[in-house]
Amino acid sequence: MEWSTRPARPDQPFGSWADDLAAAFVRLEPRRIAEESFAGAICKVDAAPLQISRVTASGHIVHRLAASTDDLCFVNLQLEGLGRTSQRGHEQISAPGDLAPRRWSESSASR
Repeated sequence: MEWSTRPARPDQPFGSWADDLAAAFVRLEPRRIAEESFAGAICKVDAAPLQISRVTASGHIVHRLAASTDDLCFVNLQLEGLGRTSQRGHEQISAPGDLAPRRWSESSASR
């Protein structure tokens, strides 16, 4: 499955990105970090029992919403740029080649 988004209206800077993230992962809330334009793409492959996704996007912040009851493990392999993952007071800055594993359960949701 593939999703690609570019904003269509100035009042919707992420276009369908929140819906695309929810379809590929769980309910997530993207937020701007700058007034720059945004573009993003997700390519997802189901390799039961794993789901592998490649996400390419302009800089932004994503918060996991607590509505999901799934018990998931998120592993980020940073391919380019820098990423920051925060959970339960622990923060990891990822450079290309770094892994950032996180267990996502209802008790560890960020909101």
